Amino acid sequence: MRWLWSSLLALGLIWTVPRAVAGEMPLRRFQYQSWSTEAGLPQVSVYDVAHDADGYLWVATENGLARFDGTRFDNFNRENTPAMASRWVSKLYRGKSQRLWIATRRNLLRWEAGQFTEQAMTGAAPGRVRDLVEDADGHLWLAGDVLLHERGKAMLPVPGWAGAATALAAEGDALWIAGAHGVLARHSGGHLQHFHFAQLDEAVVGAMVWARGALWLASSKGLFRLRDGVLEAQPLQSDPLPPNLTSMAVDAAGALLLGSDKALFRVRDGAPAERLDAGTAGGFAAIISVRTGADGSLWLGSQQQGLRHMWPDRVDRLSTEEGLRDARVWSLAAQADGVLVGHNGGFDHLAGERFTPVADAAALPDPKGYAGFIDARQRRWLGTFRGLVRIDADGGGRVEFAALAGLQVNGIEESPDGVVWVASSGGLFRIEDDQAVAVGAQSGLDEQMVRFVLADWDARLWVGTEHGLFRQDGARFARVRDSGLGTTFITSIAQLSDGTMAVGSLDQGMFFRVGGIWRHIERRPGLPVDSASILVQHRDSLLVVHADGVYRFPLRELASATLAGGQLRHIEILLQDHGDRLGSSRVRCCNYGGNGKALVLGDTLLLATLNGVARIDLRERPQRVPRVAIRAIRLARAGSASAGMALPMGVRDLDIDFGTIDFRQARLLRYRYRVCGPDADWIDAGQRAAAIYTNLPPGTCRFEVQARYLSQEWGPGARLELTVPPYFSETWLFKIMLFGAAGMLIAAWVKRRERRLMRQKAALRAEVAKRTAQLAEANQDLAKNIQILAAASVTDALTGLHNRRFMQEHVLHLFAELIRARTDGSADAILGFILVDIDFFKAVNDRFGHAVGDDVLCAVGRALREAARDSDYVLRWGGEEFLLVVTNSSRAELVNIAERLRLNVARVTTGGAEPQPVTVSLGYVAYPLDGIALERHEWSTALAVADKALYGAKESGRNCAATIVFDGAERASWGDDEIRAALEASPMAGATLVVAPRSLV
Repeated sequence: MRWLWSSLLALGLIWTVPRAVAGEMPLRRFQYQSWSTEAGLPQVSVYDVAHDADGYLWVATENGLARFDGTRFDNFNRENTPAMASRWVSKLYRGKSQRLWIATRRNLLRWEAGQFTEQAMTGAAPGRVRDLVEDADGHLWLAGDVLLHERGKAMLPVPGWAGAATALAAEGDALWIAGAHGVLARHSGGHLQHFHFAQLDEAVVGAMVWARGALWLASSKGLFRLRDGVLEAQPLQSDPLPPNLTSMAVDAAGALLLGSDKALFRVRDGAPAERLDAGTAGGFAAIISVRTGADGSLWLGSQQQGLRHMWPDRVDRLSTEEGLRDARVWSLAAQADGVLVGHNGGFDHLAGERFTPVADAAALPDPKGYAGFIDARQRRWLGTFRGLVRIDADGGGRVEFAALAGLQVNGIEESPDGVVWVASSGGLFRIEDDQAVAVGAQSGLDEQMVRFVLADWDARLWVGTEHGLFRQDGARFARVRDSGLGTTFITSIAQLSDGTMAVGSLDQGMFFRVGGIWRHIERRPGLPVDSASILVQHRDSLLVVHADGVYRFPLRELASATLAGGQLRHIEILLQDHGDRLGSSRVRCCNYGGNGKALVLGDTLLLATLNGVARIDLRERPQRVPRVAIRAIRLARAGSASAGMALPMGVRDLDIDFGTIDFRQARLLRYRYRVCGPDADWIDAGQRAAAIYTNLPPGTCRFEVQARYLSQEWGPGARLELTVPPYFSETWLFKIMLFGAAGMLIAAWVKRRERRLMRQKAALRAEVAKRTAQLAEANQDLAKNIQILAAASVTDALTGLHNRRFMQEHVLHLFAELIRARTDGSADAILGFILVDIDFFKAVNDRFGHAVGDDVLCAVGRALREAARDSDYVLRWGGEEFLLVVTNSSRAELVNIAERLRLNVARVTTGGAEPQPVTVSLGYVAYPLDGIALERHEWSTALAVADKALYGAKESGRNCAATIVFDGAERASWGDDEIRAALEASPMAGATLVVAPRSLV
């Protein structure tokens, strides 16, 4: 059967697997990798990315700028980059002159020749820069709080434009400009022409591109196309409300890539819009920037989740999204119109990129379809974990084999005489005329767990078991004992095109029968793993599948590699499963241990995996060779050095950083380095991209470093020449002088040596004891002072409560805990703010004096602390005002907490001969504000709402608690400015003061 299928495939007479090119592959099947703060990104909000001329990726965040090579982030901020006037970097742009433009909230920078240079600007700072673009003449335009363009060496305002600009797009010699509230203009020939479209009223245009002969606008009201003066909305989804689009880019095929807070969209000409939701596999949330690569790849920036790279790979998978009923796939078998796929829920038929059911659990002895096979008469043999059935080609006849009931079927093979052989957990079975007969131990096959069965070109059977390999010899089977095969766990057997028998094992490498002699290739330097679970030939290469991936090597290397000391030199990694990594895609490779676990159809390899059918494009591609570069040289006590320079006198220790730019296979990179002279042998650095040398000898040293991908050839090296100057004591002159002086001094030195050493020893002991005692005492005092100062800096001296500085230092921690709680599923998690003000406190001071006033403040502080929970924070906010920060609570519970505070304070009196009761007024609020998204307003705005509510309580008669409720659907789009404006309006706009009843607690 094998040679029949191979011949048909070679002639293209049966179904082959269609390939998805980059522009056609669905976004959900792209490979992806993500990075956030745990990988070194300075902050989670990525506003833009751009590649520089050297290939580095630059990343703009709220907390600085980062340069990325796929492994390491080098971060730039105001502390280490004086040219940056602000940490917040909002836009990047690589111009035609290869300069990288960097826009912060306060200035504009250029990165060129390894340096940052500030660009001169006229007028006010640009604020948050939303777009940068060059016109046809190479002049830069900037869209921010103002619209600027490059003239000479400065950025100047654009005449005729007023207000902020949100997006720019170049159309030949013209430039399109979008402003606030849907304002649109076109600049051409020095003239600015304004347009108005009702559809864009109140819309925020986040990005524009000129593509396919039209202007495309991504906005808060969805996608629009402007062509021949007509603006048309472009539907992207079935929902009645258009998506809130934040960013847009065009790929090499002309498709639009659009980011939104909930999904990524791709719009191709003549095809329905494609959507990848944030909550699905491969989806990314809160997208605020999109960039495309020439190879069809994508870079996405998120408001909350950092950076993501997506690309169409040679490896993809077909799974439940394509109709597969269960993602855990066990077997594959080729047939004339597709592939028979066995999985945990039965068997499906794969044709094109869609699965249709063939046999479900009810029609099988066991639900798990573990081994499928198509015989010469196109009958389906369906092996399961507990038995075997056969179904005729027309789907009519069905035969279940009682002899195999309860047995795990691992493999099925048909010999040229039409006999079907079954490898099972109960041994090998022979099926002829629908009669299944076990091949017993009397035939020489004395192993029960049979994993693989193969009929070679001479119709001889080869049988792989968990404890050795067997070969058929007439009516009997003989155990193959050469090279340890007699006890090895055999997982795969194949006959290569030249007749060579190839055997794969679970953990003992590969075995080849060449010229009647078995040769063994076990793990050596260069071979990725010990496992060779599946062996499949494709053209002139051998594919090796193991539990963590797939590699291949040319068959021409087989002869030399099987000799003593031989090595496979041209290994190509096709798939490497790195396991579950946060924010990365994964093909869960690979199932093995039986026939039909892998299938080559044309130039495509199909694999049975734990998350569907993996497809690997086997067509030859140019081998990528990593090019390593030396990044930095750090000298002990002397800063940095450059290539080819002499080290400063006295410096013998240095660190050398090197690396390779790779955003997809960085985990496969390996390095080695050497210094010719001190140690000429290569040092294997693994994945560490740094070399550390100490105490280098004098002379000229040549440092050399190379990189390669796992198990592949080493790439070209990078070299560095350094000269280490000798100390005077290392020169010949010093040695000659020393030799002469030594003879003169030896005699006198010997006489005085013992006496001097004794004196020095005694003095040294006394001095060490004295200094040790002094140091211990000083360390104790220092530790105590540090503790006292740290506590005092965040504590109110009068009341002993935390102060305002404590809040400033801990607010980021509280905010992070709130975000984590809401991300982990507690969508209603809040922070509560309760402002407390003592009623008529000035009268207390005026009547009883400040000493009594201080006592009242302390008593109120104690009452608040007693009424608060252990998880809450009580602060003296200033004067007679206190703040309670409530955690682990709900909006409904805040009013009860506020009332409990009020009642507990009501027990406090002024003391003295005529004690007076003390009351407080309270303003409380939950953050985030009800109906307003967390990311749209700051905690300080919520505190302002609480303050407004406090004054409302004062105006409502004091001695009560109040809050402010925002109503109206429009509040969902409010930010800090709108909330504060509503509070300052008289009366308040869209907000209501609510005074809590005094009987709640």
